[in-house]
Amino acid sequence: MISKKYPRSSGFTLVELLIVIVVIVILTTIAAVSYNTVVNDSHSSVAKSNLTDVYSQLGTYALHNGGYPSTLEAAGIKMDPDTSYYYIPNSDNSGYCLADDNGGNQFYLTNTLNVPRAGDCPLMVSTWAGSTSGSADGQGTSAQFNEPTSIVLAPDGGLYVADYSNNEIRKISPTGYVSTFAGSTTAGYADGQGTAATFDLPGGLAIDSAGNLYVADQAYSLIRKITPSGNVTTIAGWGYGYADGNGKNARFADPWDVAVDPNGNLYVADTYNEVIRKIDTSGNVTTFAGIAGTAGYVDGPAASAEFNYPAGVAVAADGSIYVADQDNNRIRKIDTSGNVTTFAGSGAKSTVDGVGTAASFASPHSISIDAAGNMYVGDEYSHRVRKITPSGVVATLAGTTEGYLDGPSTIAQFDHPLGVVATPSGIVYVVERANNRVRVIQYQ
Repeated sequence: MISKKYPRSSGFTLVELLIVIVVIVILTTIAAVSYNTVVNDSHSSVAKSNLTDVYSQLGTYALHNGGYPSTLEAAGIKMDPDTSYYYIPNSDNSGYCLADDNGGNQFYLTNTLNVPRAGDCPLMVSTWAGSTSGSADGQGTSAQFNEPTSIVLAPDGGLYVADYSNNEIRKISPTGYVSTFAGSTTAGYADGQGTAATFDLPGGLAIDSAGNLYVADQAYSLIRKITPSGNVTTIAGWGYGYADGNGKNARFADPWDVAVDPNGNLYVADTYNEVIRKIDTSGNVTTFAGIAGTAGYVDGPAASAEFNYPAGVAVAADGSIYVADQDNNRIRKIDTSGNVTTFAGSGAKSTVDGVGTAASFASPHSISIDAAGNMYVGDEYSHRVRKITPSGVVATLAGTTEGYLDGPSTIAQFDHPLGVVATPSGIVYVVERANNRVRVIQYQ
């Protein structure tokens, strides 16, 4: 028997439709990638052309004026509105960097390289506030500090600075205006409002979610609190020594730094006692890690661990505590189980980038942790700012040798950088004890 054959439908089967759709998607994707490549190549060509023109015009300007201009506009150079630029005005190592906003391409050119080079614009170091040693409010570099030691972000986007030898807490507005928030140049101990209060060598600062500022008032071995309105009170400590207890019954010995966790607990680098202390929200002071009066280097359970001049303390998002163990030249970690380990640093007093204990520091003084978990360290005697990734990779962010020089991060100079803080946008501020300035590290 011969089976009957039915005529095939002229339409597509479901499988065939799916195959057609997949093919269309693939072809569309290829076309889009090709188009984007062409667009990016076009942007790249424009950026290279613009950069070459800028290089030529700046060379002509320098030839006729004996040096490079402070801005591109000063040389009469106008840029295409779709292209942003970064300009590094330094006659010894001048560079010009263009960033194509549409394609995301960047090109950098120096005086010794006549052809634009693709790559990221360099980090730049500049002076945000301060000049010579003194005490003066004012805008930017017209202001004066005297051995600033610590810096934190203010809720309004500004900064608070512990002005150590001026015995003051200064505030820098988001636009760079410096004012005195609390304390006076007269050293002493007095609670009170704003400049009616007195401090004696205020060191580390911390700020809580409500905007309250905490100060390690070193010479009097006190922990002070400043409300957003400027009211200063003493929350713990009363004279030099070592004692756990509540509030003024506790004793500290030249505490250098303080940090606050999301629950409002404070952690104190009780430097001369060689321990990390904790102050809970009721004012009870306990020894969190280390052995009082014992300087050394021992990892292990907090109660038996040893530190050597712990100068900086910071709280990570997971609740771990990190310590700048200055005379051990290491960054130590106290996990949430109370175990102390070495996170980075070999112990050698030197400057070596690397991973974990393969890296080395030269008297790390402070730690700041950003939202991504990166740590920034004021490495005092290497005169550098170091960065540590969450996986423990240590690199030099900025700085070379001791001195004072703004410019690309690879040639910039600091003199005893102590406090550091990173903004959510990635800008890093640094206070320098010897240069009496607040510097900023950023892409310009």
